[in-house]
Amino acid sequence: AAQPPGGAPAALPDGIAVCVRQRPVVPREQALLEAPHEFECTTVVPPATVAVHCERVSLGRVLEGAGGERLQTKKFAAHRCFAPGEGDAALYEAIGAPLVARVLAGGAATVIAYGQTGSGKTHTTQQLLDRVAAALLGGVRAGASLELSAFENLGDKCYDLLNERAELALREDADGAVHARGLSTTALASAADFERAVAWGAAQRAQAATTTNAQSSRSQRTTFGIESVQ
Repeated sequence: AAQPPGGAPAALPDGIAVCVRQRPVVPREQALLEAPHEFECTTVVPPATVAVHCERVSLGRVLEGAGGERLQTKKFAAHRCFAPGEGDAALYEAIGAPLVARVLAGGAATVIAYGQTGSGKTHTTQQLLDRVAAALLGGVRAGASLELSAFENLGDKCYDLLNERAELALREDADGAVHARGLSTTALASAADFERAVAWGAAQRAQAATTTNAQSSRSQRTTFGIESVQ
């Protein structure tokens, strides 16, 4: 359940945790919001509530409540919410740092960014990846090294983003796990190695212009993986 506004954020649970980030309004959107009857349809109430606003509509007509209000609000609970004013460092401390600790202890962790075009997925994941890589490089056990892999799913195809977009074959093993056969990896010895590899991989993604972004990924999924190797 959502905590009351202003309460201290709870630690994220083991297993799956759902976090919501609301990005700031950009100038083009701010101009639209100044028009009559326009409004922000979603706001977050830290630490863990998402409020969705919509007009009261019946038979195509906008209704007003007893107090003249046109909007109705529904609230949903998440494990953690981030308002527009909360920066990337706060996001990493709440989400990334616990996962890094788990990985350094021998476990595994995955972050999935989901949202519509222009919602800030690329920026958020890039900032998170940079901090995660730096923490892993600083905490990896003696004798171990880090390797990065990157691929994208586009339609029913899979492409290696670190190997000139070579097409990969997806295969399921006896335990039901799916593997990208032939996926290449690159060793990471420093944060600079990581930044170069991620920049190269990101540049290989299928991209096209949209109404919200001049360059938007057209893949259904882009995956960057960091693995500790003995």
